[in-house]
Amino acid sequence: MTDTETTVTDVLSTKNERKFTFDFSFWSHDGFGTREDGYTYPLPGSNYKDQKYVFDKIGKSVLDNAWEGYHTCLFAYG
Repeated sequence: MTDTETTVTDVLSTKNERKFTFDFSFWSHDGFGTREDGYTYPLPGSNYKDQKYVFDKIGKSVLDNAWEGYHTCLFAYG
């Protein structure tokens, strides 16, 4: 989990660079095993973060804020 700034270049039109930050980044590329039911889990010693880990770290607070009436967003890609 890191707080990171990233630069992206719009190569299709203006070629302008834009900076953005994201609050969390969880490793989900490799270092996992797969159960028979399809659920992936971290192998010992890996950096892999499964769905349960992500939900426990930020999902619960996102839901709590939504129940309090705040607008919330959780973007997941992959």
